[in-house]
Amino acid sequence: MIVYGSNDPEILATRCAENLIEKPLGPFDEEEFLVQSRGMGTWLKLQLAERLGIFAHARFRFPEETIWLILRGFLGNEYVENRYTKEGMAWAVFEILDELLQLRPDSFSPLISYLGKAKDADRGFRLSRQIATIYDSYLAYRPEMIMDWCRGGSSQSTHEWQAILWRELRKKIGVKSLPELVWEMNQCKEPKKPALLPKRLSVFGISTLPPLFFDILQSYGRVSPLHIYNLQPAPLMWGDVNSEKWKLRALQRIKQNENVSSAEFNLHIETGNPLIGSLGRTGRDFFNLLIDRDAHDIPLDYRLPNKDNLLNHLQKWIFEVFEEKPVSRFQYRSKDESLVVKSCHSPMRETEVLRDFLLQKFAEDETLLPSEVLVMMPNPEEYAPYIRATFGEMEEGMPEHFPYSIVDREPRHESQLVDFFFNLLEFFDGRASNREVLDLLDSLPMRTRFEWTDEEMDIFRKWFRDCHAYWGFNGKHRENLGSSNTDEHTWKHALERMVLGFCMRGRGQKTWGGVLPYDEIEGENAHLFARLFYVLQQLQQHGERCRTSLNLSDWKEFLLSVCRTFFPVVDENLLDRRRIEQAVNDLGSEYFERAPTRTVPLRVIRYHLGNVVEVGSPNGQFLTNGVTFCGLRPMRSVNSRIICMLGMNDGAFPRRNRRPSFDLSGDRRPGDRSTREDDRYLFLESIWCARDALYLSYLGQSIRQSEKIPPSVVINELLDALDNLADFTDSKGVFSNARNQLIEEQTLHPFAVENFSGEGLSLSYSADHFASAQSLSTPSSQAPSFVDSSIHGPSDETNQVHLSDLMRFFESPSKYFLVNRMGMRLWEEVGPPADNEPLTLGNLEKYGLKNKLLGIELDDEKHNDLFAIAQAEGSLPPGNLGKVWFNETNREIKEFINRWGSFFEGKKDKPLEIDLLIDGVRLSGQLDNLINNRQVLYRCGKTRPKDRLGAWVRHLVACADGRIEDLQTSFFSLDKANKFVLFDSIPSEEALEILKPLLSVYKSG
Repeated sequence: MIVYGSNDPEILATRCAENLIEKPLGPFDEEEFLVQSRGMGTWLKLQLAERLGIFAHARFRFPEETIWLILRGFLGNEYVENRYTKEGMAWAVFEILDELLQLRPDSFSPLISYLGKAKDADRGFRLSRQIATIYDSYLAYRPEMIMDWCRGGSSQSTHEWQAILWRELRKKIGVKSLPELVWEMNQCKEPKKPALLPKRLSVFGISTLPPLFFDILQSYGRVSPLHIYNLQPAPLMWGDVNSEKWKLRALQRIKQNENVSSAEFNLHIETGNPLIGSLGRTGRDFFNLLIDRDAHDIPLDYRLPNKDNLLNHLQKWIFEVFEEKPVSRFQYRSKDESLVVKSCHSPMRETEVLRDFLLQKFAEDETLLPSEVLVMMPNPEEYAPYIRATFGEMEEGMPEHFPYSIVDREPRHESQLVDFFFNLLEFFDGRASNREVLDLLDSLPMRTRFEWTDEEMDIFRKWFRDCHAYWGFNGKHRENLGSSNTDEHTWKHALERMVLGFCMRGRGQKTWGGVLPYDEIEGENAHLFARLFYVLQQLQQHGERCRTSLNLSDWKEFLLSVCRTFFPVVDENLLDRRRIEQAVNDLGSEYFERAPTRTVPLRVIRYHLGNVVEVGSPNGQFLTNGVTFCGLRPMRSVNSRIICMLGMNDGAFPRRNRRPSFDLSGDRRPGDRSTREDDRYLFLESIWCARDALYLSYLGQSIRQSEKIPPSVVINELLDALDNLADFTDSKGVFSNARNQLIEEQTLHPFAVENFSGEGLSLSYSADHFASAQSLSTPSSQAPSFVDSSIHGPSDETNQVHLSDLMRFFESPSKYFLVNRMGMRLWEEVGPPADNEPLTLGNLEKYGLKNKLLGIELDDEKHNDLFAIAQAEGSLPPGNLGKVWFNETNREIKEFINRWGSFFEGKKDKPLEIDLLIDGVRLSGQLDNLINNRQVLYRCGKTRPKDRLGAWVRHLVACADGRIEDLQTSFFSLDKANKFVLFDSIPSEEALEILKPLLSVYKSG
């Protein structure tokens, strides 16, 4: 076992290439590499190809896969595999746990009290997976505990159930676990099948491994070449440098042990660089585990910083591991931007300030490439929308292309197909609301699969709104979710209206079997409706099938049916589809064997698949030609001239270790997994890997009151160390410190004047924000006109005006201008979909219902049941509540009929087709509501000014037509005064003269 150490990964890659050249393998032998991530594997491939000219026939594996490869060679069994996977153990524990709770209630009392009397499958499976996670940790980090349990040993009395459950789990799986196989391997002096072992193994960029894995690698290193390329801060035995906190705890333990004196304890404490001591525990443990196993350490060349700036002096100090304080202090200069700390108000401001910083760096150094910039953050998901908003489209005057990529996101957000799949599963388990259905139909996979267009989606929205489909497939579905068993406002009710409307026309007045036909389904819309009907039927059928608990084999068939029905067949989704289908197929094979008798609801399957798909996610492409935004992962900072870290907030970084209360691991041992220590070491790694600049950013100011918020503890430790390293006294001799000099408090808004005055701490390159800053700094003036030039509409070109357009214009000129000339879609017209049936009727809904029912009452001689029509349409709240609202509405309708009904008696004339030529403008349209040569208009409410104006325009048009002699126009309403509007007939020529200026106003507006 040979260890090569350097603080520069490129130097390690060079030595790796030299080793491959010095002792090349046979032409058919594969080079084996052990790496920690796909990104590191990709980077190493490129580095080796650059140094060797060509590089192929190599396999890059993760630690666990490599360990099992070595075990197969030593044990002579090529079929040895890890049967104790986390998900596999979870299903096995889930299968046997119920029986153990009944047979051993005393031993399993903690679990019984947690699960309660009600057997909730979801709660039970989540507990089973948590137990499986703990067992997975024991297998790698506490193998002696597992071996003791296998021999019949037990744990603490309060956690005796873990040993009992493990033995039952071992019996069910039926094969040896990793600690047992390692013990068996240790009995072998030589591997039983050397041909199964790698000819040579190169371990590159690993910063932490379980001690058990070290033992396996050590056994392999005795029989085959094993080269470990380790990133180290210095060519020294730095593993003994500890933090001040560790020293105090060690001394405290000695004082608490009354039987042991400090001399007998023989404590050796090495002092050194405070950052190495406090941040480097993970790396020190890894280095010490290597040394303890007699690894031959060969220090390589180390990159020594040669610039006279704060970052390079800090790196030099870290290189001198055992210097607790620097020999001489560095004189800090205010223009030194090698180490920057930004305090912002929000994540959006963090990304905006970062963009300006990078633009400044690219402007100052033409050799700097976007690929040499790395941006890390604890939670890429939180920052992804802000990154896209800031870096997605550059403003005018900025670089046309700012390449970037975001990796390490959740699988659902990296893949549209994966997100669509889980949205489907959540939909089947949900309410099937209007919004959920529209979101599914409008998703890219669904649009690709069924070829929806934007125009067709608008048609769907109108259909759903008109048919009052709110939520629930049918009454039974609603009842299962705790609501009443009624088909009102469900998808069944809406589809019945659409189907009946395709077969017959009801004109909104005739019901059939309690269903009111929806008349919009005709012509080309019929083909569109057929496709929509198929999709909604498939959603309903799949939703009904998954409402009961099924075994894993049945769930597999169901989910494959979902994939076949709803997934588009396109090449760009092929890899994601295979990943999903592989996870689904495992349900019916590997996991079904572990839990053949258990039936579970859909939410358990959804939780399981979420864990499986997340583990199998490729996590995006790490190495690209642009700036990489990624999560905080080990060895991500390779080959980066500028390293930026966003979201370095107190409590967010370093991340906390989350251990369940029944974890028996005890005190931390060297090599133990610790998210918090890994994050701290990653921060140290970033400090010594940054070539040109280290950029740190955190939420340091309240967005409401600008109160100061402390940064992450690692930033505080860094600033404390910098106070020892550098002299921050300014040019005037005023004493200062690292916090005052390095932390730059940014403005709340990007358009603040300070960002463009040259006097602030930050500079902005945004022309849009500069214009806003200018307007803020100059005296207020009169607002400019909304439209400062004429706008040519369709009427200017065709000189044709439809009567309906003329009416809408005079009812609301400003609205008509915005919609028809400016092309705007107003909120009241588009409207968000409603997810719940109405329990009350607003004024607008009540007015629409009154006018509609009044029209039916005035037009219908047979006097249909108005309540049945309103209920069948879906305009009323469900049940008796709808009857109450209808009665209130119907009172006003009856009042109108009683007051004005006699004026509507008589024969209704055919609509009058209008075609007038007025000053070169052709006015066309149709006038209805003609009774006995009278134009009778109405509104079931109070008369508004625009009602009078509209009636007047219609009267002018009818009189100008001249075909009806002595035409009168009446407008009836429910004004308190028992009056109505009446326009007497005027000559055609006079009406035409009055219409001329009205048309002129219309064209100019």
